[in-house]
Amino acid sequence: MGRRFQAFRPPEGLPPRPWLDPSRPLDLEIGCGAGLHPIQYARAHPDRQILAIEHSKTRFKRLQGRVCHHPDLTHLYPIHANAISWVSYQLKEREIDRCFLLYPNPFPKQKHRNLRWHNMPFFGELLSKLKINATFHLATNEAWYMEEACEVLRSRWGMQLLKLQQLHRTDMAAARTHFERKYLERGEVCFDAIFSLYSL
Repeated sequence: MGRRFQAFRPPEGLPPRPWLDPSRPLDLEIGCGAGLHPIQYARAHPDRQILAIEHSKTRFKRLQGRVCHHPDLTHLYPIHANAISWVSYQLKEREIDRCFLLYPNPFPKQKHRNLRWHNMPFFGELLSKLKINATFHLATNEAWYMEEACEVLRSRWGMQLLKLQQLHRTDMAAARTHFERKYLERGEVCFDAIFSLYSL
């Protein structure tokens, strides 16, 4: 199981967030890059809210620039932060309806396997922010990564795989991220999975 992740809890509790609408579903994307997916998602789901977190300063600036061209997407919230810290300190338990992790760094070397999201102790903290029956969306271009993630999410974190599909060059028109578009353009197979959280 590895060591248990414990986030520091400020004694004053969570900061106020008047910018969120508690009556609308709240979704989260970790590592959204330059923002292709959260912008597409927000446009397709005007009834929901999405938090788009990006740590890289360069990519976040590109995300900000894109969001400025979509002033109508007031339900899309770009966040420049370390996702582990932000999720731990800013989100309430059982608050997120959908979580997206699209093409994370796979850390292919065995010595770095504990840096893969599904192997990190923090993943339990992330799951505590998801509502029961929330969905977790994972995509990668590495077959071994998806195979490992499916096993760990089932055996360690108690998640159920709802859907697993392969994406090919013929799916490029519907590419959700710049990485997905790049991989499909060069003929790689991408793997897209949806998991559900039933208990923790």
